[in-house]
Order: sequence, then C-alpha cells, then structure tokens
Amino acid sequence: MKNREKHGLSNQPVIDSHMHIEKATTVQRAVEIYDLICDYYNYERFGLNALTGINNDFIDFGSNVKALYVKSVMNEKDPKKCYVFGHIHHYLDGKDTAEGFLRQAKQLYEMGVDGYKFIEGKPGFRKDTGYAIDDPIYDKMYEFIQEKGLPVLHHVADPAKCWDITKATPIMIQRGWVYDESYRTLAELRAETEGLLRKFPSLKVTLAHFYFTSDDYEGAVRLMETYPNVCLDLTPGGEMFKGFSEDIEKWRAFFVKYQDRILYGTDTYNIDYGNNPDDYEDSGDAGHRNNFVRFALEKHEPFEDIHFGTIIPLDLPEDIRKKIYHDNYIRIAGDTPRKVNKAVCAQKAAMLAEIFEHGLVPIRTHGTPELETENMKTCYKYFS
Repeated sequence: MKNREKHGLSNQPVIDSHMHIEKATTVQRAVEIYDLICDYYNYERFGLNALTGINNDFIDFGSNVKALYVKSVMNEKDPKKCYVFGHIHHYLDGKDTAEGFLRQAKQLYEMGVDGYKFIEGKPGFRKDTGYAIDDPIYDKMYEFIQEKGLPVLHHVADPAKCWDITKATPIMIQRGWVYDESYRTLAELRAETEGLLRKFPSLKVTLAHFYFTSDDYEGAVRLMETYPNVCLDLTPGGEMFKGFSEDIEKWRAFFVKYQDRILYGTDTYNIDYGNNPDDYEDSGDAGHRNNFVRFALEKHEPFEDIHFGTIIPLDLPEDIRKKIYHDNYIRIAGDTPRKVNKAVCAQKAAMLAEIFEHGLVPIRTHGTPELETENMKTCYKYFS
C-alpha cells in the first residue's frame, strides 16, 4: 500500500523540490533510497540539493559530484526524474574571492546542474563567512547565474524564536540555532536578502522554508508584491504550519493569491532505513515531513502533529495543489533536467578521489574518509 492510499491523500503527481544528499551511504545506495521514496510517496520527480559545507564541522567536497551521479543514473531510466541544484563552497579563508565563486558557478554549470543552492543566509554560516548576502564578492557569480537563467534556492535566516532563548524549542537549543548579539538579526538578514533581490531583479529566487514568515503576514505579502520573481517553498520548519493555523483564513487567501509562486518540499535526506517503505514513514524524518506538509495542504479537518499539536489545514483545492505540487517547479527549473556532462564530472571525481585518499583536504561529513573516497571512485568509473 502506498502512502497516499494509507492516508487518503490525492493521487496528483508531486515534485519534491527540496531533498538532500549528505548522509553516510554509498552513491549506489542513495539511488535506491530515492527510488524507494519516490515510489512510495508518489513523487514524479525531485530536486536534489548538494551541500559541500556550512562550517568547519561539516565539509563534503564531493557533494556536487554525488548529486550529479544520482541524477545521471536515475535519469537513464526516466530523463525527467531528478534535478540537481549545485552548491558553491566557502573555504572560510583567503580562497574565498569573487573570481573563485564565479569559477565554481561556471564549473557547476558545465557539469550539468539545474540550479544553485545557497545557505549563506543561515545565521551561523552568515557569521562564519563575514559577508552580507548582498556583498559585492558574490556579484560576478550572481550575474553569471542570472545570465544563464538558472534558478537558485536560498536558505535565509531561521524562525524568529531562534533569537529569543526563552522561546526557542529544545531542538533549536540542541542544534545551536539560538542567536545572541554576535549574529545578524532577523531584520538585518532580510534587509541583505532584499539588497540581493534589488541587484538582480531577473534572478529566479526561491526562499526556502517559507522565508520563516508565517508569523509575519504583512511582511510576506510585501515580499511577494515587491519582488515578482521570488517564490517560497514549504519545506518544514513545521512552525510555519502552526503559524498558518493561527489565522488560517488569511493564510489560505495568501495561498490562493500567490498559488503560482509556492513550491512543495520536505528536506528529505538519503538516510537508509532499509527497503521497507513503512520504516521510512515511521522514522520521524522522511515520513513525518512528507505527511505533515501534505496533510496541511489537503486535509479538511484539524489534525494532531507530534511536534506542533493541533494543525488547522489549508484545505486547498486540487487545481491550486497541482501548481504547488508540480507545475510551479516545472516553470522554474524547466520541463527537462539539463544533461550531465560526464567527462567533466569524471575529471572532478578523479581529482577528489585522489585528494581524499591521500588526506589532502579535510573530510568532515556524516560518513568516513574511506566511504567518501570509494564514492568518488564509483562516480569516476561511472562517468568514464
């Protein structure tokens, strides 16, 4: 029994715009995991976002290559199955330059990415880089991306309560998502984001996690009215759906008005729970996120969530859900993913395999140096 049948969800085709590859699996197993998830949750396609590093505690130089391996393998069976948004790496030292960021953007484009994933606006990473989201050091890179017409997915800020220890949840505290005066404020991060949007008015920007605006209706409306190229994704932070519940009629009207600019996403990872789909649903990770977002869009009656209590669903009509689940992503990312340049990817994989095997760069991922070396060798063999 598929997930939709178990929970009475619609049989509409769905694209999960926001998935990741950063957990400790082989690249071959990652393909199997995404296949299983797509089949069980009725995902026609998915967007896979690479993440090469967010601080000195997490560095995964191979993330872009692994994501493009998954895309290429899966798209051999279904040419429209997988899109990849590549990640620009920050070295957090003198190697971070305008020319360096531009060079990375060009290389990723040549490798065959469909867009770019940015996390410079997450408060901790923004503090580490020392660069504003709209700093001129990024201008050449964004000029190139805007010229090529590829979309970007930007994580900016975090929920407002992260700046107030008395309101932060235990998980926020546990993960270090509580920010004192040494971090940029929420207002400052949003001002920097708008600086970027003004600089590059044709840039196709999706702001992840609904830009954490579910407690700021007026701000969300002003954003959408001021920047017509901006879209929002529904990847939880589940607090957004609790926020919608506080004034459901107002937010339902928002979804109706901006139905062409909202995307479905879950933040699902390549965590290996085995081959039984029920184990993914019961994991509290993949299953909870998928069902939580879909219940909030489709259900007619309030439902109980393990983390956020009673949620009043948006109860959107099928034609609007079709846009959020599917059509909006196609319009932004294209009907057919770009071709992977196997020759360029093979060259990159070979270089990384050698570097990893000899310990020439730090590898601080959820896996081991041995696993990441083996993954690069697998990618090289496949792409060659």
